[in-house]
Amino acid sequence: MCATTSTNFAANIQQFFELCEDTATFLHEKQKKMRFYFVIREIMVIFALEIERQLIIELHFSTEKWNLICYS
Repeated sequence: MCATTSTNFAANIQQFFELCEDTATFLHEKQKKMRFYFVIREIMVIFALEIERQLIIELHFSTEKWNLICYS
């Protein structure tokens, strides 16, 4: 009886450690994906800010040209 209980206990411990290992692997992969998505998001924000800056510059210069034409 003791040997069977000991074997079951050892098997349960082994399953527990395998489950922990699987969970750790899953979390590590999820962390890598989240890091990747964060980097992609940051790149998109940088591009959006640059596009906005270019539009503001273009609007400013086109307004200046329009003012020169209209008020000259």
